[in-house]
Amino acid sequence: MSDHKAATLNFLNALERIPKLIEQYRAQNVTMERDIPTLHAIVNGTWKKEEDLKKMKSELSALERKIQLTLIPKQGVQSNEGNTRQDQIATEIKTGKCVDISGSKQLLHIS
Repeated sequence: MSDHKAATLNFLNALERIPKLIEQYRAQNVTMERDIPTLHAIVNGTWKKEEDLKKMKSELSALERKIQLTLIPKQGVQSNEGNTRQDQIATEIKTGKCVDISGSKQLLHIS
């Protein structure tokens, strides 16, 4: 018989805790709702350093191409076809045209 009584008391105790829990969650919601406009601004805003990152990436690719061009002659004697491609790449880099290296065309800005 005490099992039935314990079960009903546990149920009643749980019901008594519900209002406290509701207030606790309401307080948490209020504090979180204050942060919503700030979080929306962060999510929808642009990253301040994005333009700098794009510029640095283009400079990196230009430097990599320069390094590749300086390493190509040092790799030994190449066939005339290889030299022709090397001359074509150097001309395209000087004129700022697209260069196809590793299957991807990229516009180089060399200053």
